[in-house]
Amino acid sequence: VPAALAAYRCFEPYDEDPQQYALATRLVPHRCEEEVVALLAGLRERAAAGGPEHFGAWQNAEVAAGAERYYRAMVRGGRESWNVRDRHMDDTLGRLLDHYGPGARAVVWAHNTHVGDARATDMADAGEVNIGQLARERYGPERV
Repeated sequence: VPAALAAYRCFEPYDEDPQQYALATRLVPHRCEEEVVALLAGLRERAAAGGPEHFGAWQNAEVAAGAERYYRAMVRGGRESWNVRDRHMDDTLGRLLDHYGPGARAVVWAHNTHVGDARATDMADAGEVNIGQLARERYGPERV
């Protein structure tokens, strides 16, 4: 619980405008990163040891960590913020399927630029990936 409080307290000043957090990372490069990493590490350990309530907390910590990475990449500019977001979606899909077991299936609802295969578009030339590509690479085209 102390790690969660520290992480969430770090984000509190930006509650009304998360883009202000992104701008703050340019001035203070590691603003909430350490707090989020500590929270995530603790929740991963608990999730590995216990029931569904731990998995939900772990997922929430992953969302906070993903948002932190996304805002940091967004402020730097360039294409990386797109990849951070789609890798986060792919990682979330992987955790959910792993959590629910080998027979688990999922429906991914996303904009077509996320679910198509980036390798078949000009996105690949730009160095961008999407969840469609990442899922096909992870699970094979027959499962996607």
